[in-house]
Amino acid sequence: MLRIAPRDPAAAATVRWLAGRRQGGYWRSTRSTAPVAAALVTYLAQHPEELAPRYRLLVQWNGETVVDQAVGPGDAYGGSGLEVRLPGSRLRGGDNKLTISRKGRGAVYYAWEAKALAPSPGPSTAAEKRLIVTREFLRAERTTDRRGRPRYLATPLAPGEKLRIGDPVMVRLRLQASRDLRWLMIEDPRPAGFEVSELLPQGAEWPWGAHAEQRDDRNLFFIEDLEQGETVIEYLDRPEMAGSFTALPTNASSMYIPDLEVRSKEERLRVGEK
Repeated sequence: MLRIAPRDPAAAATVRWLAGRRQGGYWRSTRSTAPVAAALVTYLAQHPEELAPRYRLLVQWNGETVVDQAVGPGDAYGGSGLEVRLPGSRLRGGDNKLTISRKGRGAVYYAWEAKALAPSPGPSTAAEKRLIVTREFLRAERTTDRRGRPRYLATPLAPGEKLRIGDPVMVRLRLQASRDLRWLMIEDPRPAGFEVSELLPQGAEWPWGAHAEQRDDRNLFFIEDLEQGETVIEYLDRPEMAGSFTALPTNASSMYIPDLEVRSKEERLRVGEK
């Protein structure tokens, strides 16, 4: 469209449509975001007036002013961007009204999103048959095979059994796929009081080509090609604090199939003194 008829009003309408469907800093997935960003750059090159705004922006929430500021060319070129956050306490029962207006010339694009912390809903609905994820916490004992290579013996925890501070714990994630899948991301939240010993340890089971990253509150695993059937990922944790802890559900999703997302159940773990 931009190459054939750059001044077609449909191009501007498409840009407005895209702006309203941005999710934070991206569109649907990274694969979708790249061509959208390239198209927007092309649009701006053909519409230089977009980069020379001169107006006053007014944003009101339920009649209360939350933004009142001037917007100029400097804001279009590498500005820090404008983000307004409203806490849940500012929501009122019934209808809420967001009003965005301007005085002057230039386009205003906006997107919004709502987030809430809610109790875990547990495993995804049984209607999802393409992928199932489950998780186990096991006692781990390091040993070796006859060639001296590391191996781990894993035994299940009895119901209500306590771990001890410093005990080696194997976390076993099972992915059951009804067909071959690509570009999967597995997010496993780390229980409070636990630390990672090793994400892809020698002697444990994990698929060839898996990539692992350790974050402050979770462990991430990326698998480019997941074959049909069962795939296991094992890694090592250790408890460092006594108490009772909740391991939030493991989440497995496709990076490029937004409607493919499944969860395990959450787990309760008890840790005693060493």
